[in-house]
Amino acid sequence: MIAMKTPQIDLFPAKDGAIRLIATQEIPGKLEDIFAFFSNPANLRLLTPPEVSFEFLSDPNASMCSGLKLDYKIKINGFPMRWTSEIVDWEPPYHFSDIQLKGPYRQWDHHHRFEESALGVLITDDVTYRTPGPAWLEQRFIRKKIVRIFEYRQAELMRQMVFPESDKKTTPVFESAKTA
Repeated sequence: MIAMKTPQIDLFPAKDGAIRLIATQEIPGKLEDIFAFFSNPANLRLLTPPEVSFEFLSDPNASMCSGLKLDYKIKINGFPMRWTSEIVDWEPPYHFSDIQLKGPYRQWDHHHRFEESALGVLITDDVTYRTPGPAWLEQRFIRKKIVRIFEYRQAELMRQMVFPESDKKTTPVFESAKTA
């Protein structure tokens, strides 16, 4: 029997006051299936905690490709905010990257990597972010919220992909990964 590694989230200082978050998780399944789940923008809502009140403003069924821009609304501490991201790198089924064009952060660069592993697929989220305001604000408040989002994401991904028959309100949406 192959043991599943515990999901991990690590934070490191990065250049120019930025923070780097690396979240890893191993999921049983095929690389193409896991990538297909992530390549459907509609599934982003499934992986976002309810308190963020994630709502698409653009088409959640758009075909993922380099250059795709996605607009959505979120709430941070109850305050509504718009977020626009762009897919800037697209290499199915191994990785893709998105950057924030408009939103709550001064910088948000998110690289998604998918690698075959003994169990199935190792998923790595590598995020470099910068927040507005002083460093103590990020350390005391914002960091906790970001870690919470990735903890939720990891737990929900297990529920969606590993325990699909569990009691849940929504079903994951799969589509074939498209190369553009």
